[in-house]
Amino acid sequence: MRLSRKESDVLACVELRANLSMPEIRKETGYRDHTIRYALKQLEDRGIATPIPFVDLSKLGFTLYNVFFSFSSDKKQLKQQFLKELNQTGPIVWVAEFGGDFQYALEICARHISEVQSTLSALTEKFGNIFFQKSVSTQFAAHLLPRRYLSSKSASSKPLSIYQTGVTEKTDELDHRILEALAGNGGSSHRRVAQLLEMPLSTLELRVKKLREKEIISGYFYAVRPDQYGYGSYKLLVFGKGISPKLGQRLLQYGTQHPNIVSMYECLGNWDYEIGVEVPSPKDVPQVIQELYETFGDEINNIQMLSKFDDLKIRPFPSSEVRENKKRTR
Repeated sequence: MRLSRKESDVLACVELRANLSMPEIRKETGYRDHTIRYALKQLEDRGIATPIPFVDLSKLGFTLYNVFFSFSSDKKQLKQQFLKELNQTGPIVWVAEFGGDFQYALEICARHISEVQSTLSALTEKFGNIFFQKSVSTQFAAHLLPRRYLSSKSASSKPLSIYQTGVTEKTDELDHRILEALAGNGGSSHRRVAQLLEMPLSTLELRVKKLREKEIISGYFYAVRPDQYGYGSYKLLVFGKGISPKLGQRLLQYGTQHPNIVSMYECLGNWDYEIGVEVPSPKDVPQVIQELYETFGDEINNIQMLSKFDDLKIRPFPSSEVRENKKRTR
C-alpha cells in the first residue's frame, strides 16, 4: 500500500494540525475541498492516520516514565495475556513492540514515582518475574516533528512540544472525563463525544475551549502508521556526554529540518534522548545515525538503534484508574 501524491500532500499539511480548517488546508495544498475530504477519509479509513489531542500532562501534575524491557518468558499465551493487561492498565498510556536490545517499551503516567513502582509491582505479582533487561527513564520534554519526507510542498507545520516546568493548571473531574473521552475517541465529533458523556454540546465545547486556553490541550495531531505505506519506524537511543541543555536545543533544531526524523524525547535516565526515525528501507537508518555522529560527534557517546514493529497502545490521557489513585492518596 502506498500513498498517492495528494494523500501525501494533505497528510503533510495536517499531521501536526489535525484541527486545521478546510480553507487553510486548501490554501496550503492548492487542492479542492472534495479532494481534501476524500484524501482525509482514505487516510483514516485505511488506518494510516488517526486524529488525537496533544495533551500536556505536566500541566495536570503528571510525569511520564518510560520503561524499556525484554520479556523473560517464551510462552506465547503468557505474553498475550501480559500485553492484554498492559492495554487495560489505566496508568499505562503507551505500549510498543521493538526489535533489538529491548522487545517492548511502555509509558507510565504518574504523579509520583511510587505509582510507577506500584504499577510494575502489580504486573510482576500477576505474571511473575517477566521484566528482563529493563531500563527506566523520566521524560521531561516531548517533540513531535513534521514528516518532511511526505511532500515536496512547503508546509507551515511546526513541532508540537511539551515541557516539564512544574507549573500546573486547576482542573476538575469533568475536565478529566472530557480529556479521557477525547483521548479514546479522537476521530469523533464533539457532538458524538458529548453524547457519550451525556452532557450538552455547549458544555463540552466551552470546557474544551478553556482547556485549549490553558494549553492543557496544546494541539491536535494525527497518529500515523508509516508501515501502512511502506516505511519502517525506528527509535534511536542517544547517550550524551555529560548533561548539556544546548545539545538538546541543537538536536531539536536539527531534527526539525531533517526529512526522516519525526520525534524527539528528552529524558533523564540511562540515555538522554529518544529520536524517532522513519525511512523506506532499513539500510537508510545507518546513514541517519552517521549524520548524527558527524554533526554532534563531540557531544555524543553512543547511539543505540531499535526497530519499532508496532504501537500496541496510544492514549494521550490516562484512564480513570489514575484519578482513583489520586483520590486514595490524598
